[in-house]
Amino acid sequence: TTLEIWSTRVTDSVNYQCTGNNNDNSPVSAAFRVTVNQRIVIEAEAEEIRATMGDTAKLTAYIKPANAKVSWTRQGVSFPESDGGHYDVEATASFIRNGDIYRREILTISQVQSTDLGPYEATASYNDDRYVKSLEFSVVNAGSNVVSITASTSNLEVYEGKDAKFTCSISIDQSIITWTKNGVDVTALPDAIRGRYVLSNSNQDLTIQTTEEVDGGLYMCSVSHNTNSGSDQASATLTVKKPIKITEHPTHRRLLAAAGAGQSFLLSVKVDSGDVSSNIISWTKNNVEISGDTTSISLSVPSVSGTDKYTATASLPTWLNQGAQSDSVDIYVTTYTDSSMREAVVIHAPVD
Repeated sequence: TTLEIWSTRVTDSVNYQCTGNNNDNSPVSAAFRVTVNQRIVIEAEAEEIRATMGDTAKLTAYIKPANAKVSWTRQGVSFPESDGGHYDVEATASFIRNGDIYRREILTISQVQSTDLGPYEATASYNDDRYVKSLEFSVVNAGSNVVSITASTSNLEVYEGKDAKFTCSISIDQSIITWTKNGVDVTALPDAIRGRYVLSNSNQDLTIQTTEEVDGGLYMCSVSHNTNSGSDQASATLTVKKPIKITEHPTHRRLLAAAGAGQSFLLSVKVDSGDVSSNIISWTKNNVEISGDTTSISLSVPSVSGTDKYTATASLPTWLNQGAQSDSVDIYVTTYTDSSMREAVVIHAPVD
């Protein structure tokens, strides 16, 4: 026969006896001892402790049963016995918490140093260490009591049409952050441009979408927390540069050639490279790169037959490290015979 005890409790820890009779009706019995260990519960008051350098940090654990043993370690290593009182463990008397009997243990770290940062473990054991449960704490640097900007974006240069992002990281959470452009709060900018100014990450990030020349200027991040925490500011400039662009190219012109003979002529473009004096021009014919020196703004075409597509691409040299900035235009060259039976060449490109 089998006796099953469901949902055991500490009160089930008693002697049990099973009795019965043999076939000849003689009595027989067996005695058993059941011991139910109380389940250990260990909880943290706060699993992350933010401490200012030089201050005192307290790590608090609640333990049940109240007579469980607790040991503290840092990254698995016990504290030295003689540390000058830097670490101190205090155990309080038993108390009722959520209807159960608990004990509170507090690890106090005096004059927190950078070497004190990291994880701590509180390990509880009960009844000859047959049940162990660990709880991890983490001590992180809260920085100074005075709010400050810990990191900010330097001056930015972007090409018109690209996004620009400023970041302002702060030392104390839930601080008040405002952004201004040339002294004007970005939330009060004219409606025509305000929609492109996006604040995110609790106002720590300011993104200017699809920049225009008007977006250039001085940007300032101002942060405050309360009257006792002071304030801080950081500023950076945004320069919006004109992208490289082919501003002039053949739109439509007609050349006459001697009947039956090819005619040599030039294809030319004009490039605006913003404030960059260097640029590179490359030419292709029917999507095939033209060999030889074709880096000038003009290309000599010795002859044409039927319709050919020439593509001029203007780009910045890679050593300028300005990103993938380029512009291109297709120029079509077509031959035909006019009403006077003369061979003609028409050159044209799409009009912007």
